[in-house]
Amino acid sequence: STVLQPITVPLAEPNGYSVYTLVVIVGLGVIVYCAFSGLVAVAYTSVIQSFLIILGGIVLLPLTIKEVGGFAAFAEKTPDHYFVFWKTAADAPWPTYLDVIMFIFVGMPYWCTSQYMLQRSFAGRSVRDASKGLILAALLTGPLTLSYLVPGICAATIYSGENQLANTDSVL
Repeated sequence: STVLQPITVPLAEPNGYSVYTLVVIVGLGVIVYCAFSGLVAVAYTSVIQSFLIILGGIVLLPLTIKEVGGFAAFAEKTPDHYFVFWKTAADAPWPTYLDVIMFIFVGMPYWCTSQYMLQRSFAGRSVRDASKGLILAALLTGPLTLSYLVPGICAATIYSGENQLANTDSVL
């Protein structure tokens, strides 16, 4: 509800509803829509949501880079350890059992249940074609993923030290 609060509070409070009541009403409306409209409606909804998510990421990336002060300020202000994915033995014993559990819970469902990845895998006429599809999917989604990661890093940089937010969910 934190992300929706700027939208739901002006709609809910003048009408005497709480924000949570409005979220439940909208959620039930979506369930009824999906149940009675069928698979085609769900497909259209997924396409529209995907477009909006991609558009949001593309708009958010330059805005957050500008807020930090540009690419040079971003590189200067961001701690080096933000860019390290794989830690060396000198840093700490890694991976710990928590890291392994995190990779299983975060990564495996994506690769095993993502419609995007499964379509690329199963639509190939051969193993080679399926591999090409997965590589193309990775090339398309990899750079787009930065439009979601970099704003998060910018937010951590902007709201560090004395500028810390009381509620980090309201960073957007």
